[in-house]
Amino acid sequence: MAALLIGAALMLGGSALLWVAWRGSQHRLPPNSPVGVRLPSTTGDDRRWHATQEAAAGPLGLGGGVAAMFGLGVAATGLDTVGTVMVILGVIALVAGVTTGYVAGSRSARRRD
Repeated sequence: MAALLIGAALMLGGSALLWVAWRGSQHRLPPNSPVGVRLPSTTGDDRRWHATQEAAAGPLGLGGGVAAMFGLGVAATGLDTVGTVMVILGVIALVAGVTTGYVAGSRSARRRD
């Protein structure tokens, strides 16, 4: 039961990142929405907001997709040694996706200054 819950949490978190990445890449995240790379330089300029979200979309989507796949693996295999490693790698994928997405977005915003 724990494997299903942990796997579902990883799949949900990964899917949320994928959704944000897709919306950002399509310029469908409304400016100053609660999700996305929020920086002082992006909150006042719609073009800069969309360019920043587009730059962050790749790493966010990759991290989210990897985390969702690991979540599926955990739900399918259980929490044995392999499942525990998949949980750790899935969490690392989520954190890495968010971190690198933020870095890519902030670099894009700085280039436009």
